[in-house]
Amino acid sequence: MKGKLAQGAGSSILRSSLVVFQFFISILLIIGTIAIQKQLNFIQNKKIGFNKEQVILVNDTYMLGDSRETFKNEVTQLGNVVSASYSGFIPINGYNRNDNVYWKKGLSPDESNTISTQMWSVDSDYIPTMGMELIEGRNFDKNIASDSNAVILNEQALRVYGFSPGDERAIVTYSYNNNTGAVLSDEFEVYNVIGVVKDFHFESLKENIGPLALRLGSSTGVMSVRLSTNDFSNSVKQIEDTWKKVGAGLPFNYHFLDDKFAKMYAEESRLGVVFGIFSALAIFIGCLGLFALATFMAEQRVKEIGIRKVLGASVNSIALMLSKQFTLLVLVAYFIAIPVAWYGIDLWLNSYNYKISISAELFIIAGALAFLIALITVSYQAIKAAMSNPVDSLKSE
Repeated sequence: MKGKLAQGAGSSILRSSLVVFQFFISILLIIGTIAIQKQLNFIQNKKIGFNKEQVILVNDTYMLGDSRETFKNEVTQLGNVVSASYSGFIPINGYNRNDNVYWKKGLSPDESNTISTQMWSVDSDYIPTMGMELIEGRNFDKNIASDSNAVILNEQALRVYGFSPGDERAIVTYSYNNNTGAVLSDEFEVYNVIGVVKDFHFESLKENIGPLALRLGSSTGVMSVRLSTNDFSNSVKQIEDTWKKVGAGLPFNYHFLDDKFAKMYAEESRLGVVFGIFSALAIFIGCLGLFALATFMAEQRVKEIGIRKVLGASVNSIALMLSKQFTLLVLVAYFIAIPVAWYGIDLWLNSYNYKISISAELFIIAGALAFLIALITVSYQAIKAAMSNPVDSLKSE
């Protein structure tokens, strides 16, 4: 740029190669950033089988001791509260899990008949509070004594135990005089299936939905509270005031269910931010290289441009001539980046069992963005050279 311009075929290849490499990296990062954001949007918007919105998790409710039911009853009387449920088994990472083996009643408990199944202790308000869908049978009823040995299966459990959702043989509206239908056993108890809940994700979307059974039982570490309003600050204050009244002196600790859900994918969010930042840096560096190359080429061809203008060439034709080479360099970088990006994204997405598909749209958007940035970078220098006065460039001849 100071007039000491390196010339020769070797220098030209090196300059072009550096620009190709810079835009290769930029396009890779752009594609990666878009893919990560699309996967995060997919996770946030996917139907997960329960409603994570407007649910407060009140932690450490076991500390209330015998006052737990009093606390729950008073909370459910609050105007903004729809329902409340006690259970430490929450369908996000970090809460209680209970994995054991069960088998159909009447079968021998050998390896071929036993199935590993989650067994969660919940109360009769759990399903409506979590916004789950009961698709067969009925919910628990604490006034029916036999429900202490009843279970509600998810669809996956129904399938692996040999029934299909909608199969009436699988469901028994249990009573003292009617003990037929699907019956599960373990080493100590027999469980009668009274209902089926629609499959819901209780782990990260990196995991498949496994067989799960809900049973009526005591698990009082967390109380989930579903609200009917978005006035969260006032609702939390009312719940906290109730806590202080019932459990004087005990610390009040709560979280929102959707926040805890989002934290399961904090690593992906951070990765998206990092890719975005490095994309911007790579694009900026790539544009510097492209701008420098455009300046160099304009200086090298200044007399040619002057002669073309004298012979009647238009500004548009000269700008197009100067931009053609740079467009080719970005195109080369783009086609090199596509297979590398596809391989990397496919490798990353393989860690998820529920994921977006790699579509052509992803590469088209990234390519269009890279070409637009390159065009804007080169256009200024190309138009400036095309509009220069040919007298100034030819006066020494």
